[in-house]
Amino acid sequence: LERVREISRAHSESLVVFRDAGFDETTRRWFELLEYLPLGSLKDLPAEVRRNPEFITDLVVELAEAIRCLHENGIIHCDIKPGNVLVRSLDPLDLVLTDFGISSLLDLDASRRMTALKGTPMYRPPEAFSRMAGRPGDWWGLGMIVLELLAGEHPFAGLSEAQILHALT
Repeated sequence: LERVREISRAHSESLVVFRDAGFDETTRRWFELLEYLPLGSLKDLPAEVRRNPEFITDLVVELAEAIRCLHENGIIHCDIKPGNVLVRSLDPLDLVLTDFGISSLLDLDASRRMTALKGTPMYRPPEAFSRMAGRPGDWWGLGMIVLELLAGEHPFAGLSEAQILHALT
């Protein structure tokens, strides 16, 4: 989280700005204190906004830049999904990534074997089911968001994690 906090301050155009992060001894929980974005996340936007082709094009540009920024700084997000895309403004469109709780440091040329399955099943790349995480998984998440926006519904909507794994297999 310290590394993401540094990166977020240097690249606030792509990432939510961390005000603070740490461990609360009283509650025994980790916390992130972030900038306030009253428009919420991508999932909170009305369908007519999310399905607009110009919006989707701009979304791809915004999120591709955010993912590129993370990867160039040795971070994989591991959970790219609509709820982790915050909206600073709609006109002009300004989106930022958030929720780095399961992010991972990564050497820029490798994938990493994870000890636990990470991410949201509907946006998880196929290789994640074998506990591999790498830069391609973040791009998969972006692709699933775009597919969902274009189709009006996620292709795995209503499926269990086991059914998603079967479909991907």
